[in-house]
Amino acid sequence: MANAYRLRLGRYVRYRMASGKWVHAAVIAVTSQTAVRLAIPRSKFGGPNYADSPLTAATGVSGSMQQLNANADVSKMTSASQVNVWLPY
Repeated sequence: MANAYRLRLGRYVRYRMASGKWVHAAVIAVTSQTAVRLAIPRSKFGGPNYADSPLTAATGVSGSMQQLNANADVSKMTSASQVNVWLPY
């Protein structure tokens, strides 16, 4: 398969937000070879809700990650102008 790469739960990728800023995000679900669902670990300095798991907890639940893109599929970046996309490290 051309351009094959390994996608698995917990793998970290780069996510480009709507603002154009890149953030570090973890894969919480793999829906296809090019689409995933992502979440951001909460900051260690953010208080008692810091966590890097569980990966599937809902947004705002104590001890969970913050889900990106309303927990909808996020496609792999295919052009430089796209936002709400991801790239592997």
